[in-house]
Amino acid sequence: MNRTIEIAGTWGTLYVDAADGKVTDYEPSAEGDEYKNIARVNLDEWREHYNASPSGCSSLDILDVGVFLDDGRYDPPEADWRREYGSPDSSSWAILCGPMGRVIP
Repeated sequence: MNRTIEIAGTWGTLYVDAADGKVTDYEPSAEGDEYKNIARVNLDEWREHYNASPSGCSSLDILDVGVFLDDGRYDPPEADWRREYGSPDSSSWAILCGPMGRVIP
């Protein structure tokens, strides 16, 4: 059985397969459903960037991952967000792998 990773942001939570990044479920927030067209999350890029496994994190922030949309377009991770928060060696790593979500066995 594949594990599922939560990826959260302003417009809800994506549940993605930890192996291939395919979106398996989406819970929009009260703010809107802007993530409804996301088909897959680029976990390979995330793994390469951090030299880590996202399955070691309880959740990921939507700004920290690239996404493939239903129409084939690709939106890369938010570079400014990564510069500010994205270092496994900093205290900011708690934000990346923090308690706002969880890896679901």
